[in-house]
Amino acid sequence: MTKPRKRQLPIAEPPIQGFLHHAYTLTIGAHYPEFYPWFYSNYIQLRCYRDIPNNMHHDYLNFYNYDLAKDLFPWLTVEKISREVFAKGFGDIASFICECLDSDYYLYLFLDKYFLPERDEYQTRHFIHDHFIYGYDRDERLFDFIGFDTRGLFRRSPIAFEDLDSAFRHADPRHSWQSYLFIMKYNPNYRSALDLQLVIDLLDDYLQSRNTSERFRMYKQPIDAAFGMDVYNSLQEYFELLQEGRVRSDVRGVHIVHEHKKCMQARLQYMEREGFLNAADQLSEAYGEVVAQAHSMKLSLMKFARMENKDWIKSVMELIDQMKAAEKLVLEQVLDKLQAREARPVSVPAVP
Repeated sequence: MTKPRKRQLPIAEPPIQGFLHHAYTLTIGAHYPEFYPWFYSNYIQLRCYRDIPNNMHHDYLNFYNYDLAKDLFPWLTVEKISREVFAKGFGDIASFICECLDSDYYLYLFLDKYFLPERDEYQTRHFIHDHFIYGYDRDERLFDFIGFDTRGLFRRSPIAFEDLDSAFRHADPRHSWQSYLFIMKYNPNYRSALDLQLVIDLLDDYLQSRNTSERFRMYKQPIDAAFGMDVYNSLQEYFELLQEGRVRSDVRGVHIVHEHKKCMQARLQYMEREGFLNAADQLSEAYGEVVAQAHSMKLSLMKFARMENKDWIKSVMELIDQMKAAEKLVLEQVLDKLQAREARPVSVPAVP
């Protein structure tokens, strides 16, 4: 059978890009309309580790908890292969990736950017990072890759077969999760509806700053982190630490907060369209103020290095307080209306 010369699997703009382990799964699902009821039922809770300075190298502030290596995405088949096992019987990496793509599997793997041209780290420093491959061209000997470029833009770009091979073979993983290749395939039979009870539970956890990891004791130990509305206090702590020079300027956590607000507004708009909320109440429109405030906070952090007047911290603290109050006001109304809807008695037709 003749092998195809070119192949490209479908992807779409992911609703979350702040961390690639979100972006790379969601870029698959976002292509399919049936993905969105699941998405809007999830990605509601936030967490921030208590010890911010010692978690800056990690995802100190993130959504709770959608980790590719641990959680099951019902619309996605995920398999993982250790680098050790791969080295013993899977041949060269380029051929393996092409074979996977021919079978509708996307590739999520970790490469050393030292060996990848058009990266800031090229031939300057070794840095292992996530990469996502969704296509190939055998004639041009190029893979289709999506990720951040040197300007910090999330976009599509090519990687030469030979460069990927070098970046894979010479990568020396520092963390356990970097020791695996993940192959992912969309489940075309997946269908879902909005899980209203899950939305209610997660919104309640969020508003009450409840440690959602306590729900999963049988699965793993609860984590020491601020959750939900308490994350606002953690944000203020982060900006204080930044002003004191105890942490570096890192836009990722603040960007995640901004994406959380954009996703929450999109969720409210979806629930209004689908009749879970009354559009006349204009709750999604009211939530737009929270989205704008989160964007202003992110811009403040991005301008931090250029600011001579360090009194900016006071205005950021006030902005965070305003955002917290505005979000609480809207989401408490949302939760009340959803709980009332769920508690509504179901009418049963009388038996003639």
